[in-house]
Amino acid sequence: MSLLSRPKLSSNGCYQDITPKSANWDFVGFKAYELEPANFKFDRNRK
Repeated sequence: MSLLSRPKLSSNGCYQDITPKSANWDFVGFKAYELEPANFKFDRNRK
């Protein structure tokens, strides 16, 4: 069993799609997406 998963970029921007079955886990999976840069301002002082 390999612990590495090579990224493959799909047409919707998803480059990792790990399911519980593919990772031999019981519950949790995840997807990772390549996102376009966003235009927003981050304010550290906002509460």
